[in-house]
Amino acid sequence: MSMQQQLIPAHNRLMPIVVQSSQVTLIFDDPKSTEEFRTYMYAMAKKVQDEVGNYLSLRISIGISRSYAGLHDANRAYKEAMDALKYRVLFGQQTILHIDDVQPAQNVTTEYPKELERQIFDAIKMAERDKIQCLLDSFFEEISGQYHNYNDYQIAVTRFFVNLIRLLQESGVSHLELLGGDPPLMEQLHALSSVEDARNWFKSQMIEPVVNVYEDQRRTKYQTISQEVVQMIHDRYDTDISLEACSNMLNYHPSYISKVLRQELGISFSDYLMQYRLNKAKEMLEDTEMKISEIAEKLRYNNSQNFIRSFRKLAGMTPGTYRAEFIERQYRAGRS
Repeated sequence: MSMQQQLIPAHNRLMPIVVQSSQVTLIFDDPKSTEEFRTYMYAMAKKVQDEVGNYLSLRISIGISRSYAGLHDANRAYKEAMDALKYRVLFGQQTILHIDDVQPAQNVTTEYPKELERQIFDAIKMAERDKIQCLLDSFFEEISGQYHNYNDYQIAVTRFFVNLIRLLQESGVSHLELLGGDPPLMEQLHALSSVEDARNWFKSQMIEPVVNVYEDQRRTKYQTISQEVVQMIHDRYDTDISLEACSNMLNYHPSYISKVLRQELGISFSDYLMQYRLNKAKEMLEDTEMKISEIAEKLRYNNSQNFIRSFRKLAGMTPGTYRAEFIERQYRAGRS
């Protein structure tokens, strides 16, 4: 005998039946008013819910339809009860939901949180995981608070799902290659029974794999860009090369190039250029008889004093002292 059979008097119900994963009970009475019957129905539902929790340690949700005049409306009542039950995604597990309480208010307009979605996608592309978590919490708080209609809520999460797939496709990776699963992803999504479950599912099953793709691509892209900039410096160190000039040639914004270099080389464009020119200056001091002023001019310094000051700052001595010490080392090596 089911819990409903024990708790609800036989003269007030039909035999409970199981439809798919839900147990359905038709309850009838001769109430003085609709509101009185609603109160009675809620009391019975609460009693069943409490007893199931106490004796079976199960957390159940119950959906209640509107009241109807006869059995010919049983199918309609069943559909309403099941529709009401769907809203446990929004209101939580172990709840009692009457269809009138969860129907959307008339003429209520809702707006999809596009700006939050854009921020999430930007954070995904930059692999900013902490930021993603915060934005994702805000996104689901927004749609769960705004979409009181279950169908609208499902449309919102489905839209988010589809847009994530598009974001992945923009990276050039097939979603089937990366996100394949059994059952299919859409079935997994629609089987979730709470907003929290949906948020956690998106984070682990959708967003994290996409973040990894963009992270790998960005790392490869950063390496390529930094190598191209370094090669430009090596080839054009004796010209008026600049961060802006390199950025224009690579078709990126200077601030982006600067960020890439700091990420990959741990140094700014100007500091790398200065160090490379210093190394070339050392080579010229060692291998040529060029004057200090000639070296300064070749390395694009405005005057010899600026070159000497820069060289001393980086090498710890003046160019003249460096050349003299090098000659002395060569002399001693020759004598030995």
